[in-house]
Amino acid sequence: SHSFNVHSPLKKEKVQDPPIEHDLYVTLEEIYHGCVKKMKISRRVLQPDGTSKKEDKCVSISIKPGWKSGTKVTFQKEGDQTKGKIPADIVFIIRDKPHVWFRREGSDLRYTARLTLKQVRIWQFSTSTTLPRNLI
Repeated sequence: SHSFNVHSPLKKEKVQDPPIEHDLYVTLEEIYHGCVKKMKISRRVLQPDGTSKKEDKCVSISIKPGWKSGTKVTFQKEGDQTKGKIPADIVFIIRDKPHVWFRREGSDLRYTARLTLKQVRIWQFSTSTTLPRNLI
């Protein structure tokens, strides 16, 4: 018996568009407690007739307590739809908003106290507020 090998024409593999990155600034209080941020994504969606239409979508980002600046949250294939391509991933990169009193260094918060020479000499330090609003 003979077997025939019928080859279909080679199909081009779809290529995914590169990720689209957005910085998402959060306060130290939001990082300390955790929070949910709602973000709107606008993208082009292919229609059955081959045209595309703008579509808005709301996504929720659950920020966990203690996340570091630079943490990435990815929504796969939520970019523009185009014929013959895989939509890009949308990536939100967590960034620290500057804080009035504190700055982050790794997992630590740093606070620089401004003291007069008199306060230092007689140990009369003023009270300070911690991030969860406790006095020390």
